Order: sequence, then C-alpha cells, then structure tokens
Amino acid sequence: MKPGPTRGQRLRYAFDNVMSRGTPALILALAILTVGLIAVFAIIIHVFNLGPDESGPHSGAVGETFYTLLHALDPGTVANDGGTWKFLLVMTLVTFGGLLIFSALIGVISTGLDARFHDLRKGRSLVIEEGHTLILGWGKPVFTILSELDIATGGTRIQSR
Repeated sequence: MKPGPTRGQRLRYAFDNVMSRGTPALILALAILTVGLIAVFAIIIHVFNLGPDESGPHSGAVGETFYTLLHALDPGTVANDGGTWKFLLVMTLVTFGGLLIFSALIGVISTGLDARFHDLRKGRSLVIEEGHTLILGWGKPVFTILSELDIATGGTRIQSR
C-alpha cells in the first residue's frame, strides 16, 4: 500500500494553491501573516514581561500589541525604543519580520498590476461602447472608407482623433 503524503508535502501543496489564486489571495495571506506575526510577538512580550514601562502609553496587553504593530509596519520605530536588551531584540525581530512581509506585499502588488496591464495590452477586455465604427489597419483605402462613412452618416458622426 502506498503511503499518503507527508505533512510537509501537504503544507507545500496548500502553499502552492494559495500562490496560484492570484493577487487578492496573496494580499490576504500576507495580511493574515502580519496579524500572526503581531500576535506571536505580542504574546512573547506579554508572557515574558518584556514590555515597556508599566505606566507608559504602551503598557498592558493592548498597548503591547499596538506597540508590536507599530514595529511591524514602521521600521524606523526601533530607533526610539528604550528598554532591556531582550525587549530591543524582540522588537528588532518584529521589525525584520515586518520588513519581509511589507517587501513581499510590494512585490505582490507590483506583479499583480503588471499582469493586469499586460492583460489590458492584449486588447481582450470588455468594450461597452455603442454606435462606433472601428477601422483596423492603416493605408490608402482608409480615406475611401472614411469618405463612404461620411456620405452614409451625412457627415454628422465622423470624428477623427
């Protein structure tokens, strides 16, 4: 009997499926990853009591979570930190994780936009215009076609752009 797929193979398969679903799914996955990063490090800070001063604006579980969110989203926040070296190390790790996620987000959005622009350039998008005449190609017969269209419409509908 053939053994089933391993846990690693299942995870890789799930990852491949998310990657194949396109830009919106990737953005959602990065958002979930960001929330996970913030939650894990906020729990670490709270459990090991590494947070900033208890009387400060970032005290308590909510304050520590918000503090972690700021570090994940803004790498410059580390420069203004104070606290123990353990706290600074954890906040530096959060900042590195945030930089990684944010750079991946920029790449995903850039790739998604590039793919959309490429699709638009192919000319296969829906056209909802009415009452227009499209002449493809350019050459001497175009002037004959335009004059015939001018006669057929009474000269009221032809506009050159």
